[in-house]
Amino acid sequence: MRGRRVLSLISTLVAVAGVFFGAVLLPAPGVAHAASASAGTQFTAPAQAAQLQEDDWTAINRFVFLIAFDSYLPEITNVQLAARFHQLQSYQDLVDVTRNWRTYTFPTLQLLAAALASGDVDAQLAALQVALDGKARVPGLPPEDPAAILAALQNQLDDIVRMSNAIDRELASFDSTLQLALRQYAARQFPANPWVAIGPPLDEVEQALELVRGKWHALRSDLTSMRDEVARMAGEDALDLDLDLGVATRTWDDITTQAQSLIADGQRQRQVLTGADYYEHCPFEEGSWYRLRNRFLASKDHVLTLNGARLKMAPVSAGGDSRQEWQFQRVGQGWWRVISRSLGDTQAMDVVNDGKAFPLTMVTDKGTSGQFWRCLPTQHNGWFRLVNLFNGEMLSLDTYSDTYGAHMAASENRSGQYWAMEEVGSTD
Repeated sequence: MRGRRVLSLISTLVAVAGVFFGAVLLPAPGVAHAASASAGTQFTAPAQAAQLQEDDWTAINRFVFLIAFDSYLPEITNVQLAARFHQLQSYQDLVDVTRNWRTYTFPTLQLLAAALASGDVDAQLAALQVALDGKARVPGLPPEDPAAILAALQNQLDDIVRMSNAIDRELASFDSTLQLALRQYAARQFPANPWVAIGPPLDEVEQALELVRGKWHALRSDLTSMRDEVARMAGEDALDLDLDLGVATRTWDDITTQAQSLIADGQRQRQVLTGADYYEHCPFEEGSWYRLRNRFLASKDHVLTLNGARLKMAPVSAGGDSRQEWQFQRVGQGWWRVISRSLGDTQAMDVVNDGKAFPLTMVTDKGTSGQFWRCLPTQHNGWFRLVNLFNGEMLSLDTYSDTYGAHMAASENRSGQYWAMEEVGSTD
């Protein structure tokens, strides 16, 4: 009877996937405000020696976030990876498969892998061995019918194989769409920038997805063999059944090992899939105030200062100056809103859209794209790069060498573009 299935979870994984990654389903911040301002491919499994690492999941999931879930609208925001892929004919298909990856494929794959590694089928196989020995699992109750246990196990494996086949199809669709998009991307010959990462290296995304697909393909093959073996066992006599049970148990041990290798760090990957990991590059404490220094003027003890309607670098005030104190407030997906202590919460750091220098200013907070800031890592430990949603990663916060005025400049290896923070106190 199908009600005897142990892994009832398997038949409801689609619904549970949304709960498992519930934090993932977030709207893109600021975009609404700013607006007002498969066919499968031939598959060859990678070498068995290749091992799936956490970095492989991170490469895929960061790519997925940047393509389909970061704040991007044409001509309004300028995050580079999405802006570049948006120019390709395959862009919408890529958005569709990456959205499906975050909302269904990845969480469902993780849930199924965890279920396969949980030991429930091991318990079923052990129960079958006890029944074949004519013993009772529960003292005082009669031995269970081996045929009934086999029927429940077969139904359970049928469900697992169906779900694993569905995931395999999704992986194939993602892979074929990605391959097409990468060919179109390469043909455009977009310029590289060695000083700023607009996303994970695309070859690493491609290799990681191929590795995941290869491992899942092997797991699915073993699951299908296991299901077929259990189906054959249902028609055997007790002696043959006892012999085949040892084979089935060893096969399931292999499946469990493969499933364990596919389980990612859920908390870490949720951060990547939502962009929250970008906050790690400049771990400001909310509610605290900071001075901002860059490497260009660090020796002169200059910090970012509100100077009338503009921002510039000026010497640190010995007695303290609220115009030199900044607070970073999280707005989601790795973006910050920056306010000045001297102006309070009603105005936010923004850029003047002069089409050239993009000087910094403070304006009424409207949630426009120039008011969303993100930290990017640099080659200098403890120093980060500041970019905004309006200009994108190809322009970074910098200062002029003569006037020390703060503005956006082409992201390069310039000391004025490397920033560090110094806490000066909390809101209280």
